[in-house]
Amino acid sequence: ILAAYSGRIMSVSSSYLFGRIEEFGNRPAVSFEGRQYTYTDLGSQIDRFRDQLREREIQPGEVVCLASDYSFFALSLFFALVRHGVILVPVTTTVRAEIEERIRQSQVERVVQLTGETIQIRNVLDSPEAKHPLIRQLRDHRAAGLVLFSSGTTGVPKAMIRDCDVLLKSYEGRTPKVDRIVAFLM
Repeated sequence: ILAAYSGRIMSVSSSYLFGRIEEFGNRPAVSFEGRQYTYTDLGSQIDRFRDQLREREIQPGEVVCLASDYSFFALSLFFALVRHGVILVPVTTTVRAEIEERIRQSQVERVVQLTGETIQIRNVLDSPEAKHPLIRQLRDHRAAGLVLFSSGTTGVPKAMIRDCDVLLKSYEGRTPKVDRIVAFLM
């Protein structure tokens, strides 16, 4: 079951975030497996992944599951999918039954599997056309979405959907610290 995470869904430009990534340039952004990546590295990798998404005909508004571990490349692909305008369902579990349940619950149309730096895309054959009103609303507003799962106090995680642009807009106007490093939790 999908539930509104907060209030009314509206489309707001996420260009602020991507402008900040470009603006921060060679400042450190992510440290992963002993290597430090700059915001320039992050922006470049986001662009490379977006090119791959276009080549593979991923469409804005599609419900896309990102199946991945935690890495610099996962972070880059996450932001590439957001920038591309999909309704994103990040999944980090490796338990097949949990993955399939989350795909079913969130009405996923495609799964993007990230292994290292390589993406593989598969269509979900039995995926229903997006019937949930919150998904339709995001599509109508041409807004990127984010589907997150609760911890499941009843034993069954529940999906929540959020307009990514509204979420990212909440960071506008915040004063960055000089040595801030992006912390990313999926």
